Amino acid sequence: MFLAAPLAPRARLRIPPIATWLLLSANLAVAAWTATQTRALDVERAQAAARFGTAATNEAPRLHAVRGAALGAELAAITARDPIEALGYRAGGSESNAVSALFLHVSAAHVLLNTVALAAAGACLEQAWGAAAVLALFLGAGAFGIAFDARLAPPALLVGSSAGVAALLGACFVRFRHRRLPFGFVHLEYLRPRFGSFQIAVPVVGCAWLAVQSAGAFADAVCGDSGVAFVSHLAGAGLGIAAALGAEAVQRLRRPIQAAQLP
Repeated sequence: MFLAAPLAPRARLRIPPIATWLLLSANLAVAAWTATQTRALDVERAQAAARFGTAATNEAPRLHAVRGAALGAELAAITARDPIEALGYRAGGSESNAVSALFLHVSAAHVLLNTVALAAAGACLEQAWGAAAVLALFLGAGAFGIAFDARLAPPALLVGSSAGVAALLGACFVRFRHRRLPFGFVHLEYLRPRFGSFQIAVPVVGCAWLAVQSAGAFADAVCGDSGVAFVSHLAGAGLGIAAALGAEAVQRLRRPIQAAQLP
């Protein structure tokens, strides 16, 4: 069996990744708050089911229908207070929800994957662009990706920071395209682990990631919703790539001007 995973870059951070820390803290704090609220609402649902769900065997059909309607109304009221439902984004909803949805996650695995990717991409990009640019790209491109995806396949409820993370990844694929990404591996041969490392060019990693997201979006269009917002990933990554290319174009334009101003 062969397992590989990307390694943390050995270069030291030039500046503290403040924006990345803020985004990570917000994600984890909201995840903890959401889990607490969800558990409390689950208790309320169980109590409502206990109050309205028990019926006598000889209960009249009309009374049974009334009981069921009352239970449905109370469950709907409880669901409306669910933070995922209240702050997630659907097509036609409040535009502010496209931002709040970036900090909501439906499971521990969901928030773990997004925070790991955010920590890696955000910290690297912040060294080159600074905190303000990372925050603006994450929030702006992430909200756009969620809203764009929701309009293609309503009425799906979209949550998660993956669109914002995808924007940071897209910018990294361009900004650091001349570098190589280190990977570590473990190979289990006759139950004896062998460890090692290898490097892959950043453009190869970026193209592979984009190919996976494109294949997922195509599969969703053909076979139905898989529960993963591939379109929002592609939209966010596209904005991140455009932002990085735009930043490089501005730098190329500024160099002749700065050279002409030298005494």
